[in-house]
Amino acid sequence: MEQKVKNVHWFPGHMKKISIELEDKIKLVDFVIILLDSRIPLSSKSDLLESIVKDKKKLYILTKTDLSDELMTEKWLARLNNNGDRAIGLNLKDNNSKKEAVKVCEEFAFLKREKYLKRGVKNITVKAMVLGIPNVGKSTFINLFASKRIAVTGNIPGVTRNTQWVKVGNFELMDVPGILEPNYHDKQKAINLALIGSMKESVLPTHDLALDCLDFLKKYYCQALNARYKIEAENLDNDQVIIEIGKNRGYLIKNDNVDVDKTELLILNEFRNGLITNFTLERI
Repeated sequence: MEQKVKNVHWFPGHMKKISIELEDKIKLVDFVIILLDSRIPLSSKSDLLESIVKDKKKLYILTKTDLSDELMTEKWLARLNNNGDRAIGLNLKDNNSKKEAVKVCEEFAFLKREKYLKRGVKNITVKAMVLGIPNVGKSTFINLFASKRIAVTGNIPGVTRNTQWVKVGNFELMDVPGILEPNYHDKQKAINLALIGSMKESVLPTHDLALDCLDFLKKYYCQALNARYKIEAENLDNDQVIIEIGKNRGYLIKNDNVDVDKTELLILNEFRNGLITNFTLERI
């Protein structure tokens, strides 16, 4: 995609505060669970978080598999597992999908529990930290893992603002607020995060993001784009696509002009919510 978007950035004060605190808190846990959005596995893999967790055992979970391109998700899982880490895909809306996550966590916990059992100590609590970018599903994952609502969730970035410990069986999980990079030297990563809703919408250049979104859809999912909005996008430039979508949805203002701002928000919201098609922005 041509990079039209400039200066997409969001690193509020609480993220800086939490990232500093994690340097000490990482010593308290036995392993880490890092959630990646299956639509942007690379862009959601934070260099800052990776530098904090260092050599801790890691389970990568590709979340929101119900919204991503299934073939691409399989390829990303194969790549992550080939690097010596453990990686699984997870549909956070499916209670049955947690079984594999629980299985891997139990494997990670086995060595610690075995060590203490030899000393005659039973019911050892194993501690893990749940990390990821904003809106990747950390609190939803914890609720799924626990089979009950114990962490606050929301479909907007920044719902969790402070770390919190939650007890789940013989595990204690630390729910950590979503953390982004202080600066994104690779602008495409910032664009990808903005497109899936992991940055606060009020700080985004909506028009440029909409154009970037349409570039991507026309290249990889043009048939789905056409079917959703009853257009022929391949024969139109992006500004014309926006106008046609606005007309078809009745988003009109004075003198029957299209409300471009409202139409662009529609496209972005329907894109990130999977209403146009399941997609993966980062291709293999």
